[in-house]
Amino acid sequence: MRKQAVSYLFPRLSGAVIACFLGAATCLVGPAFSAKEGNGAPSASPASSTANLSDEEIRKRVGDLQKQLDELKALLNQKQGAQPAAPSPGPESPKPAAKANPVTTAQKFRFGGFVQLRAFDDQTTTNGPKSESRVDQFNVRRARLEFTGDLGKAAGARLTFDVGGTAVSAKDAYLEVKADPALFRLGQFKIPFDYEILQPAAELMALERSLANQRLFPGNRDRGVMVDVDLAKELQTPVSLKLGVVNGTGQNQNDKGESKDVFATLAYTRPRLQGLISGLAGRFEFTPTGGATIDTPKRRFGVSLHGMSGDWDFHGQYTTGHGDFPQGGGAPLLTGKLGPTEAYNNKDVDGWYAMASRKLRDTPFTLWSKYESFDPDTDTGGDAIHIGALGALYDVNPQLRFSLGLYRKSFQAVPDDTTFGFQSQVKF
Repeated sequence: MRKQAVSYLFPRLSGAVIACFLGAATCLVGPAFSAKEGNGAPSASPASSTANLSDEEIRKRVGDLQKQLDELKALLNQKQGAQPAAPSPGPESPKPAAKANPVTTAQKFRFGGFVQLRAFDDQTTTNGPKSESRVDQFNVRRARLEFTGDLGKAAGARLTFDVGGTAVSAKDAYLEVKADPALFRLGQFKIPFDYEILQPAAELMALERSLANQRLFPGNRDRGVMVDVDLAKELQTPVSLKLGVVNGTGQNQNDKGESKDVFATLAYTRPRLQGLISGLAGRFEFTPTGGATIDTPKRRFGVSLHGMSGDWDFHGQYTTGHGDFPQGGGAPLLTGKLGPTEAYNNKDVDGWYAMASRKLRDTPFTLWSKYESFDPDTDTGGDAIHIGALGALYDVNPQLRFSLGLYRKSFQAVPDDTTFGFQSQVKF
């Protein structure tokens, strides 16, 4: 009952009780402290019973009052469910330095590609050259899967496959290491011989590269090592030098002997003007039908220019050299009657092309024209091929492009051949 009474009365009396205790403590302590200071007689005390108490007794009573006050505070806290006071916050701990976001796998390695779907109609006359392009057809010209990745701050890799043919074919497959001012490349890569060769297939204006490039550099690639040295700082002009050693057997072909091809390309690069001067040297062996094996030098020399002016784009190339190129391997649109392979394995050749294109302002259309020539044997007349072409591009968006091309091919000793081609390209 006593505890319940206290609980019942406590909320109503706690404030008054605390005030009374504090008042009593003040009355007891005040006179004592004044007397101790010796500033005259102590002031009259309302409680005369405490006037003659000693200092020790006064301190004891104050202690008792303080003890009772603490007990009352504890009961009040228990009644109201109060929590202990939170400790005062200490000095704030220093925050660790922010860490850079780790590079994710998606940022290190990237995937892309494109697909080119094509149809062409060949109007070859009955007496025309017997070539692959006499067959009208639909085909998948290219279906590329491209993987690129960063292997640290100064290294990277690229792997490209074409899955549009009858078998999967490796295109680019190389490792790059950068050591300023040089860039080293090891694997299968493009030979930097001409602007058209270096241009990605998805960005070509014409439906095909020139016949000279297709015959002299089948697949545009070879296997070996190359170093690209930036000479801009040393020469105070945007020039770089590319040097390399390759098998000399072309794309996806291992070397069959000790001989290697070496090449050098001097490149001049400005935003609206680029130029290449290239040379390649090596040796090759071939065995003609019924004859002995012949060992002969292989040579290539070329000059390539690319320029832009307003909405116009111009580029061209001249190439000359000494044989060793396959009779086949040209794209169906451009393939002509070149005769047996061995007939051109030890001959002097030359070829050139010139091309102009114009983007129609404020439209998605681009018009282009191209003329090219290739002579597989400069010592013999009547076997040169001349090709004139007109075409248009329609870029629906950065991922979708439609292309048209009309090719007129002249084989000198035989009637001309006309081919119409259409291509749709999707990038991803």
